[in-house]
Amino acid sequence: MGNLYVDDYIAGKVERFTPGGSDLGVYISGLNTPWGLAFDSSDTLYVANYGAGQVLKAAPGGGEFTVFASGLSGPVFLAVEPVPEASTWAAAGFVTAIGGLTAWRRMKRPNAA
Repeated sequence: MGNLYVDDYIAGKVERFTPGGSDLGVYISGLNTPWGLAFDSSDTLYVANYGAGQVLKAAPGGGEFTVFASGLSGPVFLAVEPVPEASTWAAAGFVTAIGGLTAWRRMKRPNAA
């Protein structure tokens, strides 16, 4: 099981946690109401930056990001089209009403070879 990525839309950051629950710290910060995460087949993280009407692309390892798309009217969730090398992976997400967090975990599908 992979790390858990949490978009904290109130604090404007994405945090990363180990599968065991240890906080690895802030992955990226300085966001304006982040509200959705997606990974591509190269494990690049994309963030729906709702408050700014943008989709951001995180630098490998976090810390910095670039604007991937702009001029959007409040993007919320993202999806990446499946590619062959990533077809055994699935993203799982949930929303909690407490604290304004959305959490996403990338995990291997149970029936994947």
